[in-house]
Amino acid sequence: MKRIGFIFDMDGVIIDNMRTHEQAWLALFADLGVSINIKEFHDQTAGMKATEVLRYFLGNRFTKAELEQFSAQKEFLYRVLFRKKLKATKGLMTFLKEAQKRHIPMGLATGGGKLNIDFILDGLNIRKYFQSILGANDVKHGKPNPEIYLKSADALDLSPDVCFVFEDALPGIEAARRAGMKVVGIATTHRISFLRKVPSVILAAKNFESLSPKQFLSMAD
Repeated sequence: MKRIGFIFDMDGVIIDNMRTHEQAWLALFADLGVSINIKEFHDQTAGMKATEVLRYFLGNRFTKAELEQFSAQKEFLYRVLFRKKLKATKGLMTFLKEAQKRHIPMGLATGGGKLNIDFILDGLNIRKYFQSILGANDVKHGKPNPEIYLKSADALDLSPDVCFVFEDALPGIEAARRAGMKVVGIATTHRISFLRKVPSVILAAKNFESLSPKQFLSMAD
């Protein structure tokens, strides 16, 4: 039986926070006088770096420094809004503990920045479960580029084909597919019925309650 590894996206996987991110984005874009299509926002930009999301909707109207300032404002607003709602996705804690007992290497691969990563991992006290933690500052290209997942596999000393990626959104799913990894869809951003139709998703679940690390051990053979 091959050695396997788990790599988790953060937003929409570790925590169900995408609606709060949406609120913060809508507030920022409204302040900038821009109206965005929410479906397009989810389908096209989930998993991207914040500055890439801004560039996608704003084009070249602003400098890189201005985009970074807008990004910081949005992320601060998100943390303020989500602080009282902070809790792990159902079943996650049990899943992480069991995976740790089985000595399965685990990594975090998110488009979020350091402040958001610290906010979630330390707020939930789950940093100890991850041997690799990568965010927006660790890559040149955000999802759907596979860079962050390939770097995660390398950091865990695993080949991509034995890595299971837990993702909620299409750009992240595509990034994992391009990296040559197996994708487990978590239905926070999309419905389970939708995720099951995505060719690269081998399994879809509402949360982690129905999942067990043991069930993945034979899937890498």
